[in-house]
Amino acid sequence: MQLETNPDLPPPVPEPSGTGINRRVVLAASLAVLVVLLVVGAFALMVRTGTTDVFRDISIILLAVVMMVIGLLLLVLVYQLAMLTKMLNEEIKPLLQNLQETASTARGTTVFLSEHVVQPVIGAAGTMAGFARIVGLLSELGRVWRRR
Repeated sequence: MQLETNPDLPPPVPEPSGTGINRRVVLAASLAVLVVLLVVGAFALMVRTGTTDVFRDISIILLAVVMMVIGLLLLVLVYQLAMLTKMLNEEIKPLLQNLQETASTARGTTVFLSEHVVQPVIGAAGTMAGFARIVGLLSELGRVWRRR
């Protein structure tokens, strides 16, 4: 059984066969290098206690800076959320109200047309069909009377 393809789409490009394996090898090698660097760094920190103190101080300073940046970004996020809420109240809400008014007007127009145009036309068409049927029956009755 052969799958059908969409002629509008370009043909699929086959993936090179070794791509998945190469990615895995690179990922495994990177992870191994990271583990080795962590072990060497931990050993160096244990051997030199002065280095450990400096590393600790730098880490505390970096964490404080990161926390300040996160706090600032959180404030920006809260501000953006407030602006979004304001926009929804000032712009989207009136737009939705206008849309509801338009839908109500369209509904009223269709009801008016149905009552004043469509129903009389249907009634007139039904009456004309009835007259046509009566005329047809009378003409058949006339043919039957002529044959006798």
